[in-house]
Amino acid sequence: GASGGRPGAWRAAPMAGAALALAALVWAGALAGGAGAPPVHTNNWAVLVSTSKFWFNYRHAANTLSMYRTVRRLGIPDSNILLFLSEDVACNPRNVFQGQVFNDREHGLDLYGPEVEVDYRGAEVTVENFLRVLTGRHPAEVPQSKRLLSGPGSNVLVYLAGHGGDTFMKVQDSEILLNTDVSDALAQMESQGRFRELLLFVETCEAATMLPREGQIRGLLGLASSAKGEKSWSYQHDPRVGVSVIDQVTYHTLDFLESIGTDSRATFQDLTRHLSGQKLSSAVVTSGSGLAQKRLVDFFGAVPAPASVLTHVPALPVRPPPRPQPGTEQEEPEEKEGVRKQPSSSRVPPLAVTPPVRLEHAAAVALLAPILALVLSAM
Repeated sequence: GASGGRPGAWRAAPMAGAALALAALVWAGALAGGAGAPPVHTNNWAVLVSTSKFWFNYRHAANTLSMYRTVRRLGIPDSNILLFLSEDVACNPRNVFQGQVFNDREHGLDLYGPEVEVDYRGAEVTVENFLRVLTGRHPAEVPQSKRLLSGPGSNVLVYLAGHGGDTFMKVQDSEILLNTDVSDALAQMESQGRFRELLLFVETCEAATMLPREGQIRGLLGLASSAKGEKSWSYQHDPRVGVSVIDQVTYHTLDFLESIGTDSRATFQDLTRHLSGQKLSSAVVTSGSGLAQKRLVDFFGAVPAPASVLTHVPALPVRPPPRPQPGTEQEEPEEKEGVRKQPSSSRVPPLAVTPPVRLEHAAAVALLAPILALVLSAM
């Protein structure tokens, strides 16, 4: 007699509970089933770094400025580019072409115009600042313009040019960036959902040793200018400037990229075929699942806008550097002197703010288990 409620209400409760449990299971299953699907590609970012100080490393600044110009021409906006320059070669007193930087001895293209926006300059180029940019672990006062604001739908290009050796690169001639530093930072980026795919392009001696182990980080791709035990070579020695103005692999990569537009279907396989046809002094090394078939503009260009809003943006003036005549090159190895490897003393300390961590699909299912048990016990 004490149950004076309506019988229909008791019958409805198990039905509502069962429906809730079923909906939760369907949602969890959808999450688990979609674990292998890559996020939608929404934007591209570039982190371009010249690690070398001093005038005689002119080519490393020219490498990086050339890459900066190319990704801008192919559509990546300045707001999505982080440019690191250790040495201001444009204004160096030894520069007979004050305020200008060239990547070929014919001086066909000034790379250092008023549109260049340098984000980290001179003493700001450190191992710590580079790793902070990758992982997003900045002090609160760092402006948005100096941050890599990529996300799960972003493809990221990281380009490094400088002196190096087996598993390390020199930074500012005073610090060492180890391959383990890079691997740890990229692994953090992957766990934080800071990229969809990331291309690490390294131009240095023994560059392949800077690439993380293949398969270690999901979505990571690699391109290196030299194999373990090999030198990376300078190119285009300019008697008027007094130094070489670019590196060999970067020169021929840019030469190919000058031939494509924002809507190009050219792939990394096309690029490596082009490089294999040149008289390179080192072996180009690639890594990453499916790299050969990926489009170059998916990393060096902008993501196309939907057809309904797509507009034409004129390219920057392009003048491809002239191809050198056989037998005219004065080549020199990247590293003239041995460098003793030292442990890195600039690892990024953990900050008080914990970076966001992507919710794994299996974890989502585990979180639902107590809810389901509560619902079922109430029926």
